[in-house]
Amino acid sequence: MKTGYCEHCGKETNWKREIRPPFWLGVLLTGGLWFITLPLTPLRCTECGTEQLRQSAHFRRKVYIPKNPEAF
Repeated sequence: MKTGYCEHCGKETNWKREIRPPFWLGVLLTGGLWFITLPLTPLRCTECGTEQLRQSAHFRRKVYIPKNPEAF
């Protein structure tokens, strides 16, 4: 279990993987090979159940602030 800040709750909470029924259906249909996707299941807050946001360069937003605002 991992501890971190939840933006939805607004406090430090524990994070854990919640394995839902579609995961188990995949395990049954593939004969257990679906277990290799277990690290890809998202972490969820134990208090409110929201998924933890992944920090990647794709989701970061860069804002351009000009040095000379009159130029635009």
